[in-house]
Amino acid sequence: MKISEYLKSTVLATALIVAFAGSAAAEPDATSTVSITKRYRLPFQTQLLNDLPKEDKSAVTIRNSTENWKPAETAIIVCDMWTQHGCTHATARLRELAPAVNDVITAAREKGILIIHAPSGGMGYYPNSLPARKTAEKFRKGMGDSQHWPNWEHTSPSEKGIPFPVDSRDGGCPDCKGGKNNYKETDLLTIKDTDVLTDDFVEIKDYTKFKGIKNIIIMGVHTNMCIIGRPFGLRAMRKAGYNTVLMRDMT
Repeated sequence: MKISEYLKSTVLATALIVAFAGSAAAEPDATSTVSITKRYRLPFQTQLLNDLPKEDKSAVTIRNSTENWKPAETAIIVCDMWTQHGCTHATARLRELAPAVNDVITAAREKGILIIHAPSGGMGYYPNSLPARKTAEKFRKGMGDSQHWPNWEHTSPSEKGIPFPVDSRDGGCPDCKGGKNNYKETDLLTIKDTDVLTDDFVEIKDYTKFKGIKNIIIMGVHTNMCIIGRPFGLRAMRKAGYNTVLMRDMT
């Protein structure tokens, strides 16, 4: 079951297809837009619920909408695409997913969308002189906002009473006890000098606010844990006021 099956009426995650296809211009056009198709889930109207069997009271209806976003106002956050996960199955799935993610961020970057690499816990693998890392660190010092949002274990009020399809209290993988993580982002993804590399919510918020970013697209690993609950995850970014969506096919 996809995580969107239980989110139902919440606006934490939205299935997303982004039309990045087409030839990229040598320089991004500031006046161009990217067509975004969003899918969201709404509960049936109360009067209709009365006619449903008890077991179908949680039924939802799927709606689609299309929006045109300015690339200069949009960023992609790539969440926890680590070199190695403690779960061997997760590592195998990530390696299959990574080339497709790299294709997407390459096309998005060429259209002028900001790419934020966010491998949680992995900043120690990168030198401070790395341009993508230096951008985030330098800008945070300039803004000096020390506010942090709750971690991934936090449950939003809109989620109360809605069970998760996967019980993650065991760490997400009962078959991989004692596995080790390598928090460096997989080398299957390309980090460009124009990208940003950080796992810190303050750095992400301060830099994107300065750049005029209004829209956040989140992709990566894993939908039922880190993508929802990291300090830069779906909950936090929506709470911070961004138009935040999940690229479902890239998770």
